[in-house]
Amino acid sequence: PSHRVMGLSMMNGREDQLVSVSIAERDFNGDGMLVWSYPATDADLDKVTVKQSGVISSAAEQNKQGVWFRHASTWVYIYTTQPEGRQMFPQTTAFAVALQAKDFHPEKYLRLAEVLSDAYDGSGSPVRVLEGFLSILTVGKFHGRVPPAYDMASYDALEALRSCHLTDLTASLGNQAVLVWAAVLLKKRILVYSEQPQLLLRAMRGLPALAWHRQDWTILRPLCNDDDDFAQLASQGCYIAGTNIPSQDRGELFDVYVDLAGG
Repeated sequence: PSHRVMGLSMMNGREDQLVSVSIAERDFNGDGMLVWSYPATDADLDKVTVKQSGVISSAAEQNKQGVWFRHASTWVYIYTTQPEGRQMFPQTTAFAVALQAKDFHPEKYLRLAEVLSDAYDGSGSPVRVLEGFLSILTVGKFHGRVPPAYDMASYDALEALRSCHLTDLTASLGNQAVLVWAAVLLKKRILVYSEQPQLLLRAMRGLPALAWHRQDWTILRPLCNDDDDFAQLASQGCYIAGTNIPSQDRGELFDVYVDLAGG
C-alpha cells in the first residue's frame, strides 16, 4: 500500500538544504512505483524518481547502486538495493531511497540514502526512515543500524566540488580534452555518452571544474535517457548533459558530443 505523508513546514536550520525523502519499490510482478514520501512530492518528481532509481528494471534485483541527477532547481540522490529478508518484504524484490536536496554533494547524500535504506530494510517500515530524516533536519545526525552515527557535519561543501577526478577525466577524454575544455569555458551545450551510468556520473561531475572560477555544477543534466529528458534539454540554454544512449545523431541537442568509450 502507498504511504503518502503531507508534511508540516520544513524546519529552518543548518540542514535546511534537505527537501524531501521518498521510497520506490519493485514487486514480484515487475512493477515499480513510489510507495512513500515526506513531505508529499509532486507527480513529476515521483515519475522521475521511479525511472532513475531503476526499480522498473529487473537489474534492480541484482545490483546496488547510487545515482544522482538534477531535477528542476534541486538535486536528487537515489540509493537502490534489495531487501535482505523476505519476512518484512514478502512482495518486494528491490527498493530505493531517494533524497531531494538544494545542494550538490553526492558523497553526503548517497551515504545518507544508504543509511536510511538500511534502516528501512531492518524495520520494514517508512516510519524509521522518517525518524532518520527528521533527526537529520533537527540535529544533523542519525543513528542507524550500524555505528557510527551518520553526521552531516563531517561533509564539507567545497570538498564535493574538489572531488572531480580531473586527471581521470582528461585521460578519458583523450584528444577531445582541449575541445571540451574550450566548450565549457564558452558555455556551449555538451552531451556526454557512456553506456555505463557510474562512469558517466564520474566523468560529468568533473566537467564543470574545467571552469573552476564559476563553481557552477547546476549546469549538469546527467542521465538523460528518454524523449522527456531530451525535450527538457531543448528548453535549456547552456548545459552539460549525460546519456546512456548513443545520441551522436541528435545534433539539435549539442554543440559538442563526447563519447567516453571513443576517447
